[in-house]
Amino acid sequence: MPTSSDTNLMSDLPPTDGEFEELAIAEEELIDAYLRNELSADERKLFANALHGSSELRERLHFASLLLKEVSSTPQPQTLVSQIDHSSHPSEVAFRSLRKWRHFFGPSFMPKPAFRLALAACVVLILLGGAALLAGWMNLRRESQRLAAERTTLEQQQQALEKSAAEQQSRSAQLTAEILTERQQLEDDRKRLELRRVQIAGEQTSSRTSVATLAHLFLPPGLTRGAGPPKELRIQPGVAKIKLELGLEAVDYARYQAVIKNAQNVEVYQQRGLKPTRSNKTLALKVSASSLPAGDYTVYLSGTTSSGATEVVGEYSFRVIRKQE
Repeated sequence: MPTSSDTNLMSDLPPTDGEFEELAIAEEELIDAYLRNELSADERKLFANALHGSSELRERLHFASLLLKEVSSTPQPQTLVSQIDHSSHPSEVAFRSLRKWRHFFGPSFMPKPAFRLALAACVVLILLGGAALLAGWMNLRRESQRLAAERTTLEQQQQALEKSAAEQQSRSAQLTAEILTERQQLEDDRKRLELRRVQIAGEQTSSRTSVATLAHLFLPPGLTRGAGPPKELRIQPGVAKIKLELGLEAVDYARYQAVIKNAQNVEVYQQRGLKPTRSNKTLALKVSASSLPAGDYTVYLSGTTSSGATEVVGEYSFRVIRKQE
């Protein structure tokens, strides 16, 4: 049998883990009984005095009341109800559930000041982290919007460059076609100019040949024999035709006739039915060069009236000089 001194010694020793757990369970049962109003008036008074002297006990009481309300408001599953003895009181069922819950977590689950501080720190960290995440997300969103705007701008610039390149290519093709057309026109013009040059050269050659083979002399009116030195017609070698132009003071007749006589008054040439040109008042005679050897000649010009009569118009004197080859 242990003595009283041994009992006092054992009471002074710190409780073991099992005793501490039993003590915690007893406190929990006492709190549960207090919440269910199962304590007597004296016990409730003693428990109230204990509450005034222990802030930790007040916190545990508050937590237990909240937990009891939560357990009482939660409907129990059908399988759990079937396992409970029908003779048990509902409050006893809640009490047993609460004991099992609290016994499972142990006394360390009770909110303490250090736990509250840690919980508050965690909440603060979560809020700060959420704010940081939100700020990062906003930055990423702004960056994404900026990149999207830049991408849109680049796409628009690329489309504008492609359109400009297409327009330039079209203008270049059009200019190339115009240049080719102008080159073709220039080539055609060059060919036409070459052909015209050949034609002009042929005409000039023909003209030189014609000039070389045709002698020309203009005889104004009033050149009668003895009125002065006659006009000279120099005939180059190779000349086949002689063109004499007789000037008229007035065009009074519809038709004229001309007779050419040499110095011996011998007729060498005659032409009838000559018609003057009213613009320059001249008559043109074409005589073979072989008909007019070197010497003095006189052209007798007469006109035919409307009645058929012939009237003398005038005389034209000239001298033919032939150059030797």
